[in-house]
Amino acid sequence: MSEPLPARNLGLDILRSLAIGLVLVAHALSFFTRWTAFDLNALYYVLGFLGVELFFALSGFLIGRILVETVLTERTWPSLRRFYVRRWLRTLPPYYLVLAVLPFLGYRFNWSSLVFLQNFSRKDLEFFPVSWSLSIEEWFYLLMPLILLWSARSGRRKPATAFFTACFAIIALSLAARFAYVFASDPTWDFGIRKKPPLRMDSLMVGVALAGVSIHLPGAWERLARSRRALFPVAALGLLATGGWQLWSLYHAHLVDTSVYARTTLFLVVSLLAGALLVCLETSESVNVRLARRRWTRAFHVVSVTSYAAYLLHLEIFDLFEPLATRAASASGTAVFATAALIVTLVLSAAMYRWFEKPILRFRDRLTDRG
Repeated sequence: MSEPLPARNLGLDILRSLAIGLVLVAHALSFFTRWTAFDLNALYYVLGFLGVELFFALSGFLIGRILVETVLTERTWPSLRRFYVRRWLRTLPPYYLVLAVLPFLGYRFNWSSLVFLQNFSRKDLEFFPVSWSLSIEEWFYLLMPLILLWSARSGRRKPATAFFTACFAIIALSLAARFAYVFASDPTWDFGIRKKPPLRMDSLMVGVALAGVSIHLPGAWERLARSRRALFPVAALGLLATGGWQLWSLYHAHLVDTSVYARTTLFLVVSLLAGALLVCLETSESVNVRLARRRWTRAFHVVSVTSYAAYLLHLEIFDLFEPLATRAASASGTAVFATAALIVTLVLSAAMYRWFEKPILRFRDRLTDRG
């Protein structure tokens, strides 16, 4: 008989830790290797891309579970309002705190960042460049629950059918929109496609659809869980192969900017592979029961809960340390300053979580519990 999984899922903490780790390493390569003769821009793009896509799949899965278990079960507008209050009290206060501090560090404030429109202007995005992925998530949080709730209310007799129909329609429309935009405007891969919210909804919707499978189709979810020994190497090797192809294409005259595949289907392929990896880690008893008993695995929990703060803070901290690393002009000196930047990031992230995010989360719980 299988052992029950604990309330805190270690597999998902590992996935979130991997995602933020890839993002931190990617940006460290960008900031702390400029003095060398090596061009690591391509590797920076690949690692950052994979890290963000893992975040998207995980965010979609976690939000999908909340939506299915609350909003789409109750099928009421007050339940949707409660969802918005809880989600935005989780994401917006830390984000606006950082926006308020940035002008004091010499950054010219940009008003479009307040309403997550920065992804539509290169100049606007320069104020807080790392926020492009959060902008996509916030637009997703705003629009997709409305569509899913409308679908659930329209298909009361077959809620699972209505849910999956909406999920697959959004995924198909996102993919079709990328194809149409590529053939109509020939945009670049990064700013033209990757950072445009209307073209990226499928990356999070894959995670939402998986959450729906885990709740609406427990038999199918159990079959996926049983196949994880085969699924895990497919997902891991698939992500490595995708990253390798992207790395090759970036080193060869930046082919991702001309490749139709890179600007259209690649995003969905990576989302599906990230989703498969998520299934393996979320359902693994070896990870979530036996490994979770080890004290050292609590480090993944700490990294996971502070990852949002690290995401918001790290770019500016790296920017402060980068001139020191450049003046050091040696591998050992750069390593020292890069390590210092990472330590400062982790310490400030933990402080921000403990003394800013946690009190707001407690307030959020009291507020929504009364509602």
